[in-house]
Amino acid sequence: MDPENGEIRTSYKYFDPSLWKWQPKGIIWANSPVVQGNTIFLSIGYDYPAKMLRVNDEVTSIEEVYTDTLMDNHHHGLIELDGYLYGSYWISNGSGGWACLDWNTGEAMYDESWNSKGGMVYADGMLYVYEEKRRNVGLVKPDPSGFQVISSFQVEKGKTSLRAFLGSTGVGHHAVRTTHFMKVIFQAPRKSFSEKPSARSLGYRASIFTRVSSEICVPGSP
Repeated sequence: MDPENGEIRTSYKYFDPSLWKWQPKGIIWANSPVVQGNTIFLSIGYDYPAKMLRVNDEVTSIEEVYTDTLMDNHHHGLIELDGYLYGSYWISNGSGGWACLDWNTGEAMYDESWNSKGGMVYADGMLYVYEEKRRNVGLVKPDPSGFQVISSFQVEKGKTSLRAFLGSTGVGHHAVRTTHFMKVIFQAPRKSFSEKPSARSLGYRASIFTRVSSEICVPGSP
């Protein structure tokens, strides 16, 4: 779309009803596209194929770069970082795994299980993940060689699985919001920030990650 006048310059039809005969009109479109330069990654979960697209320089056509059947992210939390795509994928509404793809080729760098699927945000050089089945929050090193959990804790409030959204100010304040409450994590201030933290700073982060300062109830919730 031309931002000056709203003119549609080109378009791409992602959803194909023949691939989802049990849901011919689609289902939950919860994910925003992930954009890097002139490439776009689309994923909607439920075993529906994800697509990497490329827009030409004139913004007059869109081509498919590759189709991916692993990273069918369910609700949100795909992160592109340094040429790799991190996130979780759908197996069923109650299960899933965590994966990393090469952004350019779609090659799976890792495919690992950690409790279940969930959300992810990137802040201060680290990935913050929340898996929705057992309500575990994890601090994960962004590394295509494997899903490395540096530190974790379990959200104790609630007795069932919770789909949640993570948020971050990017300056050491992070939150996990579910339907009924918000848990706010405050990291102690440091002298400096680094995009690629050292092993020493990773240990420091791990030691402070479990210091949860408050729970904020959403109005109208128990």
